[in-house]
Amino acid sequence: NNPTQSVKPSANPTGAPAAPPTKAPTKAPTKAPTKAPTMAPVITCEDDVSYTFTLENENTQNCAWFSKNALTFADRQAMYCNTTQNGRLISEVCCAGCTFTGPETS
Repeated sequence: NNPTQSVKPSANPTGAPAAPPTKAPTKAPTKAPTKAPTMAPVITCEDDVSYTFTLENENTQNCAWFSKNALTFADRQAMYCNTTQNGRLISEVCCAGCTFTGPETS
């Protein structure tokens, strides 16, 4: 183990520190914690019951049409949910209908 050599000391010592040392720590440096955070808002997925759209066969339907037939809901969603009619995207107006996954089983 070989110690390193020190730099030669200066002829005059340096001056006093520029600022005095800080005082002892405060008793309570921070306030008590705030209330627990709130939950993120819940966005509901509901159909606009007044909205209607036109099918390829010229029939007019509302959002409930998507879930009326358990055998065809997926085909109906694929065909219409990503279409815009009457200036609105059907999947946004018919949120529940376009996210329907089939009848509940118990």
